[in-house]
Amino acid sequence: MFKSLLRSTKRSGLAKPHSEIPHQPIKHNIILFGESGVGKSSIINMLQGGSVAAVASTAKGCTLKCKKYEGEINGQHYVYWDTAGFNEGDEGSVPEAAAVKALYKLLCNLEDGVSLLVFCMRGPRCTAAGTRNWSLFQHIICQDAVPAVIAITYMENEEKLPKWWKANMSHFHTNGMKPSTITNQKFNDGGKAFHSDIGVACITATKGLRDMLEDEYFESCRRIRKLVFESHLTQPWKVERVIWFKNVVEAAQTGLLCGMFSGETLVLDERIKDFMVTLGMKAEEASQLAKILEKS
Repeated sequence: MFKSLLRSTKRSGLAKPHSEIPHQPIKHNIILFGESGVGKSSIINMLQGGSVAAVASTAKGCTLKCKKYEGEINGQHYVYWDTAGFNEGDEGSVPEAAAVKALYKLLCNLEDGVSLLVFCMRGPRCTAAGTRNWSLFQHIICQDAVPAVIAITYMENEEKLPKWWKANMSHFHTNGMKPSTITNQKFNDGGKAFHSDIGVACITATKGLRDMLEDEYFESCRRIRKLVFESHLTQPWKVERVIWFKNVVEAAQTGLLCGMFSGETLVLDERIKDFMVTLGMKAEEASQLAKILEKS
C-alpha cells in the first residue's frame, strides 16, 4: 500500500528529489549606525527608493529602538536595521550599556547573521561620539568580522565632491576609522557612469527646497546603493553568544565601554550576573561564560 502510494505521488509530481527543492535566497542584514540627526532614516529611504522610514526634524531624533526595513538592490534581498547608537534617545543620550543590550538582542535574533555595517555621519568632520560608535559596532559588537563602510551626509555644499574622500581620508584613518576596501560583486543599474569611492559614499540625502538638489539626490541614491551592493559579505557573519559577551566584558575592562563595568575586575560578580539576566542569557550560557571568564 505504501509503495503504491509513493509511486502515485512521484507520478503526480508532488514528491521531488531533495536536489530540486528551491534554494531560499539569503536576506542580507545591513546595520546602519551613527549619532542622532546624521540621516540614517533618510539613507534607508534612499536605499528603498521611497519614504518608508520616518525622518527626524529635530536634533533629538526619532529613532531609539532598532527598526527593520526590507528591500532589494539588483535582485538581491536586504533587511536594513536602523539602530540607536550612543547619544540617542528622547533626551539625546542612550547609555553605552543600553546600546549594547539592544544590539546583543538584535544580533542573537538575526538568524541569517550580519552582512554589512554602514556608519552614517554628517560631513565634513567626524565627531568623538562618532568615533566611539565606530569602535562599538566594528571592533566590539561585530569583532572586526563584518565589513564596515561609511555614508557621509550633508555633502551638498562641497564643491570638489569627487576629490573629498581622498583629501580627508587620512583624518579618518588617524582616528581608527578605516572602511572596507573589498568589492565582493559589481553594481550595475543600467544608468550612466558616476563617481564613487571604495568603502565610502559622500551623499546628498535631501532633494532640497523645491527639489533644487534633485539631480544630486538621485545620483546619491545610486551611490549608496552601489556601496551596499558591492561591500556586503556573501556569507553573513553569525554571533556566538557566550564568546561575544566575553569579548564585550574584556572591552569594558580596556575602557572602550567606560561606564558599563568601570573599575570592575574581570570576574563574574553580581553586577555582571545582573547584566546577563537583562540580556536574557540562558542559565547554561551563563555557566559556560563563567568558565571562560575564570580561565581568562
